[in-house]
Amino acid sequence: MDGKPFRIVKFRTMEIDADAKLFALLREQEADGTPLFKVQDDPRITRLGGFLRKYSIDELPQLFNVLAGTMSLVGPRPQRQEEVDLYTGNADHRLGVRPGMTGLWQVSGRSNLGWEQGQALDIAYAYNASLLLDARILIRTVSVVPRPPTRPCASCTGAVSSPPSAWTSRSNWCRNCGGSGPGAPNCS
Repeated sequence: MDGKPFRIVKFRTMEIDADAKLFALLREQEADGTPLFKVQDDPRITRLGGFLRKYSIDELPQLFNVLAGTMSLVGPRPQRQEEVDLYTGNADHRLGVRPGMTGLWQVSGRSNLGWEQGQALDIAYAYNASLLLDARILIRTVSVVPRPPTRPCASCTGAVSSPPSAWTSRSNWCRNCGGSGPGAPNCS
């Protein structure tokens, strides 16, 4: 909170020298200088780490951070100092609330959203934080986390996935707006 660094507890999902390889991998993918330090098909992730990440199990040890008071269940995800250094405009407002294990960014598209979209969601959360909003985010987290990876809805940038057949007969649906992708009547 207030931009103070803290230790985050997580299961190790990457090779031991992963940080040393990060910027070289970003350069290879022509992604160096971009705010989100995400490597496509990251070769640093171990096999077990891939499983832990797929189901967000690697995040569970952060409950110790919650108990210690350095994190909350809901709030903007903590970011690396290199990412914080790239904040512009009112993005630093997200540092005024306790970081969380899950947040509006995570339940609105997870990794499918870009830096600007994610920051906008985090800033919106920081300005509108409430117990009701936290409860809604926690409920959405339970429904979003165990699902397989999704692709973005072209109309609203919400996550589109194939739902269980008992929910709907449509082949794809948007968790954000309820539409079924580009041109769907509910997708705005």
